[in-house]
Amino acid sequence: MNKKRVHKGLIIAVVLVTVLLSAGLFFLFGDLHSENGVLFVNIKKSQGDIHSGDLVLVNYENEYDFSHSPKIVSLKSKKNSAYSLRNGNEKLEKDTVKALNKMLKKFKRETGIGTVCVNSAYRTYDEQATIFENRINEYGYDGASVLASEAGFSEHHTGLACDLILLNDDGTTAAIGSISEYTWFTENADDYGFIIRYPEGKTHITKISNEPWHFRYIGKAHAKVVSEYGFCLEEYIDYIKDYSHKSPLVCDGYSIYYCEGTKVTVPIFKSYTISGNNIDGFVISYKN
Repeated sequence: MNKKRVHKGLIIAVVLVTVLLSAGLFFLFGDLHSENGVLFVNIKKSQGDIHSGDLVLVNYENEYDFSHSPKIVSLKSKKNSAYSLRNGNEKLEKDTVKALNKMLKKFKRETGIGTVCVNSAYRTYDEQATIFENRINEYGYDGASVLASEAGFSEHHTGLACDLILLNDDGTTAAIGSISEYTWFTENADDYGFIIRYPEGKTHITKISNEPWHFRYIGKAHAKVVSEYGFCLEEYIDYIKDYSHKSPLVCDGYSIYYCEGTKVTVPIFKSYTISGNNIDGFVISYKN
């Protein structure tokens, strides 16, 4: 058989396969398009999905939607030996538990401190209502509002946040932010997807006073940006809206962008994360 004819036949076959594959992808995914060498497709999310995910912003302005609660698990059955629990009933979202285990295991290994304790984690509406009422009784409403969130507006409802303390063998406690080794968290928490949710100097934005003990899981890609830019979560949620899939924010090997509404553009052939922001859209990240 003529080699040129065989070669030509192979080229035609490759072209046909490419066309059929593209047609199949279009049939499966719809609006397939490429940006900067990455293939994207538009998908449809529900309005309710805006209120779920690792990046939901829950604060004095944005109430938590309990109808979209993630899978909450008991820390008692999932924790490792790097830390303890204050009462044994603490719960967190399942991926947050995995990240917390890794972070506190590394903290103990590198600092030698094994007295970290989860003092508080997931809270129901009623539990938060009791806490806020107690703060009002002690400090008045204005004083309480910078120390705790009203029921329905607390990050603790998400299962993505926890408060850490030091629990000594004799039962006494100490603030985790009071030790010099606390800098390990400010330097490394983002590697595990955590941020210090209420940092110093951001009370005018968060409306909550500085809480060095309050850790919030948002995922590594987002935590890296928050850490690098010195943002609080409110600032990051607002900042990322300037980036689209055509021109994403690139940080630490991740591309991150925002999609308004429920029509969401996501990459194909790449692993990505997607989260509602609990306001008006979604934030997508993928590894470059």
